[in-house]
Amino acid sequence: MKKLTAISVLALGALTAFSTASANTVFTDRATFITAINPNAAEDFNSITVDTQFRTQSVVVGDFTITGEPGANGNGSNLIDAGVAQFSDTYTLDNTTYLLGDLSSPEELRIDFNVGVTAWGADFAGFSNQPRATDIVFYDAGDNVIGTISEQTSDNSSRTFLGIDLMGDVASYVILSNSVGSNDVFGIDNVAYNTAPVPVPGAAVLFGGALAGFFGRRLKK
Repeated sequence: MKKLTAISVLALGALTAFSTASANTVFTDRATFITAINPNAAEDFNSITVDTQFRTQSVVVGDFTITGEPGANGNGSNLIDAGVAQFSDTYTLDNTTYLLGDLSSPEELRIDFNVGVTAWGADFAGFSNQPRATDIVFYDAGDNVIGTISEQTSDNSSRTFLGIDLMGDVASYVILSNSVGSNDVFGIDNVAYNTAPVPVPGAAVLFGGALAGFFGRRLKK
């Protein structure tokens, strides 16, 4: 298990959360997250120009495949909210297209990553407004929990940043679920994340060829 010292956590202005796999660092400040992680990818949902629901279908946006459920507000939520915003004074982050989620317990919002992700963070509006509490749980390709941002609570008009460094683990997807209360409606925008390094195919082929040559020589001997 990787270790994170208390001094380093304080220096980053971060909170620490623990998962079954390793120690993670949870951030509540975007600038600190950007400095510590140096994200190499981003998603602001602005490629979606008309309202696109993910209540009964999945929606692909960049590296994300987003799947939700009906929610308590029917057609008014669980969509990529473009153009004239739903609940504009409450859940928009910067008056551009954003993800508008709606979780009635035990419903889930799932975001599958089309690339491996080692760190992830976003701006949230109205997330886990009291008495509601929504968890953000990251899973690897084997469906193991590798990181959690637990039950942040706020008022309905709050704006906050939430992010996590998975400390070398690679997430395949994230699930947001409402564990306390019901009908947690929130906005998500301006996602920043780090993608996992992809092995260079040429290097893999060369390495495999070298191994084949080595064992071939041993067999001849």
